Amino acid sequence: MSHSDIILATLFYQFCLYVCVRLARRGFTLGELGIVTHAATALFMETVNITRSKISVFRTPYIKTYRLPTPLLIFQLALIPGSLLTGILLSPLLYLSRHLAQRPVHRLRFPHEKPTHRRLLAIGFYAGAAIVVVGVVGVWARWCLGWRDPWIWTIFFLLDGIHVWTRPALIAYWGALALFGVAAWQRQLSRARRHRRYIPPGAVRDSTSSTSSAGSIPPAHVYPSGASAVATQMMDAADQRMPTLSVNARRKSFHALAVAMFIPGMAVDPAFTHLSYSVAFAAFTFAEYVRYFALWPLGASVHLFLNEFIDHKDSGTAILSHFYLLAGCATPLWLEGPSPILAFFGVLALGIGDAVASIVGRKIGYARWSPASGKTVEGSAAFLASVVASAVLMYFVGAVDEFAFVQFVTTTVLVTLMEAFSAQNDNLVLPVYGWAVGTLLGV
Repeated sequence: MSHSDIILATLFYQFCLYVCVRLARRGFTLGELGIVTHAATALFMETVNITRSKISVFRTPYIKTYRLPTPLLIFQLALIPGSLLTGILLSPLLYLSRHLAQRPVHRLRFPHEKPTHRRLLAIGFYAGAAIVVVGVVGVWARWCLGWRDPWIWTIFFLLDGIHVWTRPALIAYWGALALFGVAAWQRQLSRARRHRRYIPPGAVRDSTSSTSSAGSIPPAHVYPSGASAVATQMMDAADQRMPTLSVNARRKSFHALAVAMFIPGMAVDPAFTHLSYSVAFAAFTFAEYVRYFALWPLGASVHLFLNEFIDHKDSGTAILSHFYLLAGCATPLWLEGPSPILAFFGVLALGIGDAVASIVGRKIGYARWSPASGKTVEGSAAFLASVVASAVLMYFVGAVDEFAFVQFVTTTVLVTLMEAFSAQNDNLVLPVYGWAVGTLLGV
């Protein structure tokens, strides 16, 4: 690294530390903060060096990036740092939107105009985001691609799979799974909220509780007459008998969804999945803008949905677990490791190993690693066995090429111990640690 690189990286790293501590208070442990800020600094330096390579005064014999400077890298830098740049440039509108949403109506000068002001701020943000994406990020991507239109390049890339229909079929498959998952969870969460509020007819209630809860009983319990009444009553009775899942079960269900979505995509078309991960991360970033800054019209809905999945690890202002899960699954692929099996390590460790360890540890786990630990030996053994078995199965079905089995097992053992003893967020730490160890051991 040159002197200018060292200065830029150091200053930006300090800037990232400050921003993360200020904007995501209580959202990071020290280890998570280090990983996030190092990753942000690496993306920033890649962006700077690719930009330098296009300026004749600063041009070097080679492009100093951590990965191959392909169009996929340019698109990733346009999507992930670009989405963060959008938030920085439009931060005044975001701040005003959150400030207005939090202020009580009686403290406003024009209370009746609060909905109008919130809509105007949201429309201003959406319009500004479109201008930044098309006018700033889009022009930078076009410049780095040799003045090729990035939107047209994306269309051709979409049709450039194994077959013309392969990548559109992957998008349809991912979209169907995502819609099914969100719809199923929306129904589950709505039922859980309804039955938390619902008091069965005939229950003893005082006058105060009757008065206060009368308006909270959902209209689903006011049944119409006829056949629709019978169907509604049958569905509601089935809902009442269906168990309400715990927060841990809700979170692990998304790990299973990640396995169903990502393993087929990475096995069939890793390059397209690489780009799709970047698009998904940018979409998550904009969704967090909408949630945290209460942007009209979806801010409250997104907040209520995500709020059902948070635990003590999401005690900060930002909800980060879904970012960690996506980044954990994507990072081994983004890092372009020497072995194909390492690209799957994030999905195997989080989607299969961590979920199986949680189920086994809670159901039959007795021997804890330490009195203060919530992790059990049985759960860790299940983690190790499930990850190794999944990797072997993928080899036999032809999803991955031959790999060094002993080194892979050694890597998984070390990751299992990290999962058992670390207090960091598994979604972020385990894939990065596993990829690094696997690369060092030559998996």
